[in-house]
Amino acid sequence: MVPTPPKQKEKKLSPSPGGPEPAAEPVQGTAVIVIHPGSSFLRIGRASDTFPHVVPQVIARRRRNPDTAGKHEDRTLLRHEACQAESRALHEQGLRGVQQALLSITTSSGQHRLAPPTEQLAAHNAQVTPHIEETSDLEWTDTSSKPEYLVGQEVLYLHPSECYNIHWPMSCGQLHLHSGPGGSLTAVLADLETIWTTAIENFLDIPIKDLKHYRCILLVPDIYNRQHIKELINLLLDRLGFSAAIAHQESVCATFGSGVASACVVDVGDQKTAVCCVEDGLSHRNSRYFLPFQDMFGARCQDVHVQRPDTFSRRYQVRLGEETIQCNPWTQSTQQQVAIAVAEKKAKSSGVAKAVAEKKAKASSKQDHGPDGDKTAPDSKPTSQGGGEATVCLPRGSEPAPLKLMGVDQAILHSIECCASDETKKKMFSCILVVGGGMKFPGAQNFLLHRVRSQLPAKYRNIADTMEVITRPKDQDPQMVCWKGAAVLACLDTTQELWVGQREWRKFGIRILRERSPFVW
Repeated sequence: MVPTPPKQKEKKLSPSPGGPEPAAEPVQGTAVIVIHPGSSFLRIGRASDTFPHVVPQVIARRRRNPDTAGKHEDRTLLRHEACQAESRALHEQGLRGVQQALLSITTSSGQHRLAPPTEQLAAHNAQVTPHIEETSDLEWTDTSSKPEYLVGQEVLYLHPSECYNIHWPMSCGQLHLHSGPGGSLTAVLADLETIWTTAIENFLDIPIKDLKHYRCILLVPDIYNRQHIKELINLLLDRLGFSAAIAHQESVCATFGSGVASACVVDVGDQKTAVCCVEDGLSHRNSRYFLPFQDMFGARCQDVHVQRPDTFSRRYQVRLGEETIQCNPWTQSTQQQVAIAVAEKKAKSSGVAKAVAEKKAKASSKQDHGPDGDKTAPDSKPTSQGGGEATVCLPRGSEPAPLKLMGVDQAILHSIECCASDETKKKMFSCILVVGGGMKFPGAQNFLLHRVRSQLPAKYRNIADTMEVITRPKDQDPQMVCWKGAAVLACLDTTQELWVGQREWRKFGIRILRERSPFVW
């Protein structure tokens, strides 16, 4: 049922970007849709729902040319057929860099680490035979009607021989822009629009034409791209037709969902780990770290279950080395400099260094006023030959500095040390909030508490006994905490002045975000 839109008081719209739309009664949760794009999974639902619907954020579009040679699959979907020699070479090159870097790191007992030999692991895994288990109840997706596109779960069970291109429009929490088919900004936004509208119609039972009666809260990463946020808000208000929208940061929503005022938020997701300090509803800009990795090392056995339609389930017992420690992370304060460095490198080869230098000077001027994540090139994410738990340090006007390896515990310490005052730091050490699905294994809470406590600076040792690591706030699934926090935030009285209305957006554009954004824009 379509909710009755709130009654509006007659009030003339302010001619300035700071002028809000007409005042309204408190927003009802049934009239607000919360969208958390994440990376691989979309979480979507009404703010009044207990849990969101979780949908694989993937789309398959039918190809006009049945020739499989031109078929495109984003590599997020790890089919064996998609593992080309080029990607394997890059993987092995990065893995060698990880191993070399890890040789310089000592264990907690002070001993040097020895990386397991990858050749021996590969030789062992090549000889592993599967244990045949029960018959799989999965079925290949039926495409007899030749649909133009498929969304979500259906894509995961699409037969490899089908004539579809597969796209994951989000990667590591950001828009997945690349130079291949479907990698342009326009194509990625079109894919997101199709996925979101399908989810709204199929799971929320809301016709798209009725979205004018609804508002939307969009969760965005802590290290974000302003241009991308602009495009996503435009998608919500102009193309989908929501009456109003708010973009809010994941870490802040995590504290709302957990019921804590201040915390060092560690978001361990499907493709990334993000660390950020939040105090009274605001995230500290300098404390944001982005680490897409899992803090595991050493050779170890792992059961891998493989289920495919129309055959038996298979369980492989393989051995893993340092593969799970690779990543290409960065921090909030270096994202813009990385983009500049990439642009300069391209300019030197194309003879337009002067234009790039002018762009760099303009960007540097903006940074002096404290921007929060300017537009970056599609392929400007910094990469790591050293792999692992690294942050990128790129001084303005220089080449990238050597990478500094750090574990998630060290990232927490560095993040907290970036806070301005000792009082704030003590708050952060006292409450470390872990959300996302990457640290749900037994012992994670005690392990992380021990690691951080053992590295506390001397002046904070007196709070060691009061430190707390929260991995299941209010006994909730940590994967749902951010979404739940946004749902709570949607109906607060203090949120009402943050809504960006459709009419305001069409009139003032991105200027209204500077006035209404709940974080430093």
